[in-house]
Amino acid sequence: MAAFVLSAFVLAMLPGPATALLIRETISGDRRRVVGVIAGIEVGIFAWALLSAVGVAALVAASALAYTVLRAVGAAILVLLGLQTLWYARSRRPDRPRPVLRVRGFRGGLLTNLANPKAAVFAFSFYPQFIPDGANVLLTSVLLGLVHVLVDVCWYSVLATAVTRAKTLFARSAVKRWLERVVGAVLVGLGLRLAVD
Repeated sequence: MAAFVLSAFVLAMLPGPATALLIRETISGDRRRVVGVIAGIEVGIFAWALLSAVGVAALVAASALAYTVLRAVGAAILVLLGLQTLWYARSRRPDRPRPVLRVRGFRGGLLTNLANPKAAVFAFSFYPQFIPDGANVLLTSVLLGLVHVLVDVCWYSVLATAVTRAKTLFARSAVKRWLERVVGAVLVGLGLRLAVD
């Protein structure tokens, strides 16, 4: 369990689409959406843990078609999120609200995680290493999934708090627009990389 917790912390700290989405929403200043993003990411992680226990993740890993479809959907979602962030950063005025067409909060976190085929392959290869011989695979996967979610929540809460603490810097419109452009470019880049990887 100690090895699993340590591995989960290291994996949580690796930047990826979920981290970029969380930073984007934290910069927006809407705490409810930040909580929603974290909740969506964690439901996705727990879902992949359960799906790996029943073999769905193995199917995605083994089926070229299933993997390609999931990869295409994931890439499209990431590129859409990135383009919307870039458009908002470019066209925003103080009196202008954010665009209506957005993947928000919980839904954004969930889609970012579930539409990531690497999360499926990761779940299939990561969780079984920590299931002892003779243990109930489903129950052990549920336990590992819950621990993984707890570790992830701790890391993302620290990250969101750090970004919030730097709010005075991010509150400056020029810095905020620049950071939104960077996050948007990262999301587009991750989506394109996923599409061609």
